[in-house]
Amino acid sequence: MSDSESSLSSSTATAYGGVVVAVEATDGGRAGSASDLDLLTARYLPALDGLRACAILFVLLAHLGLKKIVPGGFGVTLFFFISGFLITRLLLAEYRERGRVDIARFYVRRVLRLYPAMLLAVALSYAVYASVEGFVIWRDIAAVMLYLSNYYLFVFRFGAEYSAAFQPKVYIGMLWSLAVEEQYYLIFPWIFVALAARLRRMMGVLCAIALACLAWRGLLFSQG
Repeated sequence: MSDSESSLSSSTATAYGGVVVAVEATDGGRAGSASDLDLLTARYLPALDGLRACAILFVLLAHLGLKKIVPGGFGVTLFFFISGFLITRLLLAEYRERGRVDIARFYVRRVLRLYPAMLLAVALSYAVYASVEGFVIWRDIAAVMLYLSNYYLFVFRFGAEYSAAFQPKVYIGMLWSLAVEEQYYLIFPWIFVALAARLRRMMGVLCAIALACLAWRGLLFSQG
């Protein structure tokens, strides 16, 4: 084992009062060139704009009736990829710069970045629904605000209590993709904290999880 690997293996994950979880690293754990750190901390990556444009285009074209030709689902997957890349980049930058990852601060940033806009969208949507149908479906709202839309759709249909003519106009269910992202934000930082000192092991664990998910999806697809 090299000196750097030995120093990394001595890193520990520490909980401070159940609020801040940090990974303490030695100098060897934070080793990296200045250019590496600059790349991780750069706020804007122009190359990602092209990927975002492609993802939006895939989704729009699929919704315009070309879903048999254009893979709209791939556009959503591409968004997930971009989000995962950016979040991992943020965590790596914080770990390299500070030698630890503040989980509580990470969650606060995610809530402040995403929740206000979603709250406004949900409030406006259900204000319209109530003005037309005369009531709101609180169960639907709870599923959206708790980021459980993807699982909710397995059991219920958004707007199911509304009139048959109005149900197709209830589009709030599209927030299932945001629910998936938030569930990723909830779980992935803990995996990162546990394995940040062993990046090779982290890559192995993440690849194993990805392959397991693909196998599970393949099984579900084969069963219809």
